[in-house]
Amino acid sequence: MNINSLLTESAGQVAGAIVIAVLAFMLGSFRRAIIQRIRTRQTRKYWSPFRGRGIAIVLGSFSPSSPPSSERHRAIDMSPIQDFEPYGLVGFGEVLALLALQEHMKLVGLDDVTVAQPTDVRTIRSKHLVLVGGPDPNAVTDLAMHYGQLPVRFTDHVNSRTKMHVTFPGKDGSEPDEQVYTPAFLPDKPGQLARDYGFVAQVPSPYSEECTAILLVGVYGAGTVAAAQLVTSSYGVSRMRRVNMGRCLAIFRADVGRSGDISSPRIERCEALDERH
Repeated sequence: MNINSLLTESAGQVAGAIVIAVLAFMLGSFRRAIIQRIRTRQTRKYWSPFRGRGIAIVLGSFSPSSPPSSERHRAIDMSPIQDFEPYGLVGFGEVLALLALQEHMKLVGLDDVTVAQPTDVRTIRSKHLVLVGGPDPNAVTDLAMHYGQLPVRFTDHVNSRTKMHVTFPGKDGSEPDEQVYTPAFLPDKPGQLARDYGFVAQVPSPYSEECTAILLVGVYGAGTVAAAQLVTSSYGVSRMRRVNMGRCLAIFRADVGRSGDISSPRIERCEALDERH
């Protein structure tokens, strides 16, 4: 066998190996894409109605420019700060929730997504809204709760801790049922959060009848992160879509580990919102 034959044979082997590698890569990519679509099937259904007008994720904040306490959902006292927000720094939970939302929206093919502040009314009024954080830091959450007549309010109790009140409608003409959800703290570390609560609600946007607002609210920041986990998980969205196609108020709990990790949130109660909502 001469040198030319060896070169030709080697070139053929190299070309064959390249073709096999390319096919293996394409097959692997196709397999990953199929698995991804299967895993996100429920969340794609949940977010599908939001594709038309784009989405504005609205983050709240406490700053010197924030409205005075008398104009907020309730009077608040941010000192000492560790009592006001026991889950890290103020706004930490909202940032983690934002990152989770952005990652999942990209995964399900939602590209027209902007991040805005409550003051960016011109930017958000014609879009679907995802409102991150409660009515204290987020004025648009406060507005949407009032506009949608959500039966939820927050109050302070011992040591400036916050609890959530939800008034569910009575069944068959009975009296309304008010439930109180109080976050828990570690017995040996009273300042460390062990369990948080919150809600996810889907209501009409307060700015446009053609748009929808999703409220992701925790009593503390951990609950806000958990709310984002619910709307980006098959468990959360499939449970909510079974109630009035997602137009509902879902109350959940989330356990918080000693290192700050949040376990998968569990929906405790899910109630349909009637037409006035």
